[in-house]
Amino acid sequence: MTLPLPALSFEWVVANDLALDSGPAEIEETAAVTPAVLAAGEQVWVLETRQTTSGAWHLVVADQMVPDFEIPFGWVTAERDGAPVLGAAPLACPDPPLSVDQAAELGRFGGLACYGNVPIEVRGFTPIGCGAGGSPRTGTPDWLNGTWSGIGIGDREPSPPDFDVGAAIGARVQPGHSPEAGCGQPGWFRFVGRYDHPASSTCRTQDTNGLVEVVIDARVTELLCRTQLVLTDVLPLQDPG
Repeated sequence: MTLPLPALSFEWVVANDLALDSGPAEIEETAAVTPAVLAAGEQVWVLETRQTTSGAWHLVVADQMVPDFEIPFGWVTAERDGAPVLGAAPLACPDPPLSVDQAAELGRFGGLACYGNVPIEVRGFTPIGCGAGGSPRTGTPDWLNGTWSGIGIGDREPSPPDFDVGAAIGARVQPGHSPEAGCGQPGWFRFVGRYDHPASSTCRTQDTNGLVEVVIDARVTELLCRTQLVLTDVLPLQDPG
């Protein structure tokens, strides 16, 4: 699947032990990459493909459970032993409205791959937790890329003793729409939102790594913002069914 402006493609890794690094010297990539080894079955977004004297290379971002600023990002050769290393991703895209469980099953990358910027509806319970914390990460704009500016949405109302919320997803709220991030009045809501929000192009991220400030590659930051579910309409529900 491809998405315009800029064009991205959602792919599936079909080769094991796929090294992700800075690519051949003629690419002259100046931005920092995050080396990693990918396994067959992992999902990636291809940001760019370049032809070189050694063949085609893909610039990819992979979905691994690591902090945002360490997300695997770099170049992979397009072929190994004459066979492609990436293939079309098999992805089940349920028809909206979505349950929280269905939205959670899409993972971090699947929502953007399935729906692009088409509005979708999700029903769930929020807030499912609140509190404060500290982080060396700074993201702008804060409402879309801030560390503590998202909301959690659960599949069920948390109740004692274990306060289990079932499946859960995170979302951002477009300015001017409730509920805001933090500890608001809990309840059931019908959320209307979209991925690929236009403000994603303004997202920037930096992190303090010890005494050094690390500025994350803008292409990675923008992609991660594009994969965020942004709520554009929030309506209270009297009956969660």
